[in-house]
Amino acid sequence: MRGEKLKIMGVFDRYTEQARRAIYFTRLEAQMRGESPITAAHIVAGLTWDSDTRAERVAGLKSRVVEMHAIAGLPHFPITASPYESKTNLPLNDDAKKTLAYATEEADRDRQFWIDTDHLFRGVLRFPNATAEALISAGFKLDQLRTASELDRRENAPRRAPTWPLVSVVWNRYKRYSLPMLLVVVAVLLLLVVTWMGPVK
Repeated sequence: MRGEKLKIMGVFDRYTEQARRAIYFTRLEAQMRGESPITAAHIVAGLTWDSDTRAERVAGLKSRVVEMHAIAGLPHFPITASPYESKTNLPLNDDAKKTLAYATEEADRDRQFWIDTDHLFRGVLRFPNATAEALISAGFKLDQLRTASELDRRENAPRRAPTWPLVSVVWNRYKRYSLPMLLVVVAVLLLLVVTWMGPVK
């Protein structure tokens, strides 16, 4: 990821609100342990914080939170109602980067615009890594999770994708600059029209 910083920015425009919360809690999991960089294990731990998520429904992550921490090789920390805030930006290691990349591929495979928590969890299982090996040994299988995700989407339909996904992503990223950009575009168009018409006689 550009800058190797875990921030809610353009790369997360396709993420659901629950997936963005999982990313926030991923950083918090690493931060609480004083660990850096962020790993795939931290992503799994970040997925255990919220209860009503697609990852919870298809894999039971929050209901098995202590077990999931043990599987991921992380000491379990009590989850408080008001976790402390920090502006610290932690880098991602290669496994965490691959997890996010494969999460996008899993969403594309499902023909879904929105990248959800189940895609993040499946992203961990998509490539050889220590966390994936531990999850597979614990009984998590990628093909079964894909089937469970498909069934869950039939019962809990995701939010509709934007009519123009690319336009939506660009707009969300640059909307604060929309007026200046519009003025620049208009000025360029006027210049082109004047140049094409030639000098007025």
